[in-house]
Amino acid sequence: QVLKSCFCAQPHTAGRHHQQHRCIIPTMANAGLELVRVACAAIAASAVALSNDEALDGYIAGWHVGNPSDIKTYQAANYAFHFHGVTAAAGVETDGFVDFFTNFRKTVAGAGGPAEDSTDFMRTYGTVRQNISGYMLETGAFVVPGFGSGTYHAYARDGLVELEEAVAFGADDDCLSSLPAESLPVSSAPQHTPVVDVSSGATAGEAALERLQRYLSAWGLGDASSIRAEVTPQSYRFFFAGFTPTDGVSTSGFEAFFGGMRQSIAAAGGPAVNSTDFMQLQGEMSRTLTGTEGGSFSIKSGTFVVRGFGTGVYHVIGDNMGVLAENAVAFGAGLECMHALAPAVALSNDEALDGYIAGWNVGNPSDIRAYQAANYAFHFHGVTASAGIDADGFVDFFTNFRKTVAAAGGPAADSKDFMRTYGAVRQNVSGYTLETGAFVVPGFG
Repeated sequence: QVLKSCFCAQPHTAGRHHQQHRCIIPTMANAGLELVRVACAAIAASAVALSNDEALDGYIAGWHVGNPSDIKTYQAANYAFHFHGVTAAAGVETDGFVDFFTNFRKTVAGAGGPAEDSTDFMRTYGTVRQNISGYMLETGAFVVPGFGSGTYHAYARDGLVELEEAVAFGADDDCLSSLPAESLPVSSAPQHTPVVDVSSGATAGEAALERLQRYLSAWGLGDASSIRAEVTPQSYRFFFAGFTPTDGVSTSGFEAFFGGMRQSIAAAGGPAVNSTDFMQLQGEMSRTLTGTEGGSFSIKSGTFVVRGFGTGVYHVIGDNMGVLAENAVAFGAGLECMHALAPAVALSNDEALDGYIAGWNVGNPSDIRAYQAANYAFHFHGVTASAGIDADGFVDFFTNFRKTVAAAGGPAADSKDFMRTYGAVRQNVSGYTLETGAFVVPGFG
């Protein structure tokens, strides 16, 4: 009768708890009921075998609400959490995780982040998952409003999370944590991509990590042939959600695809087709693992920025023979401030003016903002105040200006054909490059 009245409830995630189930038993004056409670919880734990997807779902949901007990529910016995610059080199083990996280939440709250009892602790974006030799890998970007943002990757195997690693963006590269929580979009659902097979004889180590680094450096330069030189010709696949087919782009089709992608990016306000300052990488992490079949593989993950165009998360997988696959997912709307991060390679004055004017042509304030100096000022006589508009206030000003223009008969607020320029001339004057010209906003002025 006592066993029949034992109801094992699974709070928060309804059917996804692997362990630590809560058992509710009618109140009875019997010390033996504690043994029944423990037995009932054990039965419930053993009866629910999670997939790696379910383990990551529950684990990340625990981070979203900031509940260390929920996060711990999905951790394997050999779990370790590494947060570069915050945790010790050995990371935080599962036994010490709740204490660590409780103290971490106090630190976050004291530094301007979510209150200790807030259940809106963290958002995640650009998440992508992939099965690799028995592991399910998730990579993504995180934002703790008012505190910090960065990149993470987590690995699940046999229905439990074994490892998470995270790195925060530097102060100059973090525009996300300063956004008000109410303006941040909801966390994005993970994108799934096809399985990567690692052969039982595959080896990975320093040679694999060096190949991955050369591959990523070639992406920074926008050099398709150098990217292709580092991949495994027969098995490589490139996946970019929304850009590539579901089965990815193979080695043979990569250079043609890449050329078309660069043209599209340039036309949308990104780096020119021939620019060697194509992409910046941030929050990079590396890890080498051994798969279930015995072969080893290396992974690099982080965040990419194509200035004036887009931002997202990537992970690259390879062994000593070459790069096996890359996955990339762009951030959705609401996180465009990342597009304007400072470039790794300084632009020429001509390149800065090219990008700046292109932003005006398409009417995108984030693109224009990407090329503004810290002391920038915009003066439109008869429209702006005498002090002008500084860089920090430009996006808000321009957004309102576009509404005014549209209401007065000019291009619609979402039109990409906002302004034309004519008779433009440039001249170098004592370290400055000056451009003068005429502008037309059709239907407005």
